[in-house]
Amino acid sequence: MSRQADGRPGPTGLALAALLLAQQTGAAVVVEAVEVTAGRQPGVRIRCSGPVSVRAQALPARGGEPDRILVDLVGAVLDPRVRGVVTGPWPLRRVRPDQLDPATVRLTLELDDPAAFTVRGDRLVVITLAPAPAGAAEPPVVPPVERPALPPSRGP
Repeated sequence: MSRQADGRPGPTGLALAALLLAQQTGAAVVVEAVEVTAGRQPGVRIRCSGPVSVRAQALPARGGEPDRILVDLVGAVLDPRVRGVVTGPWPLRRVRPDQLDPATVRLTLELDDPAAFTVRGDRLVVITLAPAPAGAAEPPVVPPVERPALPPSRGP
């Protein structure tokens, strides 16, 4: 494993560690990057080394916790370079990536206000946020979304 001058694992060493973890857990896909997008519809882009199954659900604010969206990437491991909290523009307060179990990465999107969302993709997963409908006292009830990974394409 490559090391930096201070003894910490270098970028190459961390990438190799993520690949080794993926092999050991049976997860063949590595979550390589988590980026917050701004603009008319803020959101999150998740870049994976291959297709993943995506599950997403909204959780209303409760017990001091803010409104949240949980996004599970099944069949994936988190590249160690991705760990950490990423802040974002309204209504996205922050994104917390974590390894939920050996083969599932969970991203917790904490929100300043209730928001509707859409999830697209299986290798480049895009989560787009929109303000909750006007006059909604409660956050919109969004059923869990399951998007299975597409099977690998076969050559001609």
